[in-house]
Amino acid sequence: MHVVGVMFTCYLVGHFAASALIKDQPALHPMGGAVGLIFGMMLETTLFIIRTTQLEEKQAKQRSKKAARKQGGPPLSAARDASKGNSEVTGSVPKDSEELDAVRQELIELAGRRKEGADSSATSGGSVMRRRSVRQYGGD
Repeated sequence: MHVVGVMFTCYLVGHFAASALIKDQPALHPMGGAVGLIFGMMLETTLFIIRTTQLEEKQAKQRSKKAARKQGGPPLSAARDASKGNSEVTGSVPKDSEELDAVRQELIELAGRRKEGADSSATSGGSVMRRRSVRQYGGD
C-alpha cells in the first residue's frame, strides 16, 4: 500500500514540477509525472533491497546460533568469559546430573578461592590504611 502512495505522490510532484517549469506545452506535464512515478518506483525498489538484505543477515545469524546450540557448544556465559581471556572457564554443556554436580562444585570452589583472595587483600589494605593514619595523625 505504501508503494502505491509513494508512486502517486511522486507522480503528482513530477506533474506539478513540469507544469511550473514548462507552461507553454501542457502535453509535457504528464511526462513530468511519469518521470516522478519512475523515480518513486526506483526509490521503493532500493528500499526493498535494503530491507531484504538486513532481514536475510538477521535470519542467518539466528540460524547459526540455533546450529551452535544443537551441536552442544559452550553456554553463552562460558563463551563470553573465554573470549575475555578467562582460561578457567572451558568445556561444553553438562549432559547429565553427575556432570552438572561436578561443574557446580568446581564453581563453588572457584568462588571460595576468589572470595578468600578478596578478603585477604581487603584486610591487608585496611591495615595499611590504619597504619598510615596512626603515623600521620598520631592516633592510637
